[in-house]
Amino acid sequence: MKRPVRTGILHSAAFAPWLEQALTSTECVEVRASRFYHTGTKLAEAISRRRPSIISGAWLSLGSTGPLDFARVSFFAAIVKRTNPLWISEPCGFSSTEESTWARYLPVNPGSRSLNTIVEHAIQVMDICQKPLLLETIASSIQPRGSARETDFLNQICQKAKCGLLLDVTALLVNARNHRFDPVGWLHQVDRQLILQLHVSGYSRRDHRYFDEHSSDVQEDVWELVAEVLDYSSPRAIILEREGSYPPVFVIERELARLKKLSRRACS
Repeated sequence: MKRPVRTGILHSAAFAPWLEQALTSTECVEVRASRFYHTGTKLAEAISRRRPSIISGAWLSLGSTGPLDFARVSFFAAIVKRTNPLWISEPCGFSSTEESTWARYLPVNPGSRSLNTIVEHAIQVMDICQKPLLLETIASSIQPRGSARETDFLNQICQKAKCGLLLDVTALLVNARNHRFDPVGWLHQVDRQLILQLHVSGYSRRDHRYFDEHSSDVQEDVWELVAEVLDYSSPRAIILEREGSYPPVFVIERELARLKKLSRRACS
């Protein structure tokens, strides 16, 4: 029998009053560290006191060559120490170089050089934060080319760094649609034991392209892929992401209930 799965939501100010009361609807909450860089850690501490938390989104750019920004890592570690999360997570990609910084993460070319960079940085972050790290898969409009398959690359990074994988289910579907591959086939190339958390959200579509923007209700094809992932793997938590456009709370409660139903069915 599979282990029980926690279901929760990405924290946002829009849902804060409801989250204060929804102790049975949400079994955990994900908190983006970058939202507290300029305001201090008190709110993050308060959020984490009410239910188990996951701390993410520190913009550490693990895939960038050169050293990590240790001022940023140190502040991230301070948040982690004060909130005592279940684990921490960061995207498996890069958001900056010596010359440029981007507002979103970009994929690295899957090869030995980028593998060693991410492994080294992941180990450093875990050593400093003293928490398990999950690497998150990302959506991208480009499909990087390298000496390894993306799935083999992810497996090797996680195995060498001794970290887990945060599978963004919507990002997988978006990438599969944009780059024309089978998402279930891709999934089955990933070591199932590495998948410890899922992200689930709605996507948007413009000019025949798909975008993982977290701003709409979860579509049926995403739900179908979530069910496939839960049949294949045993994640410890599923986080519903909603940003930019916030529906009435009953919509969020309905989606969380559906996540719980799917996870319980997979565990039975």
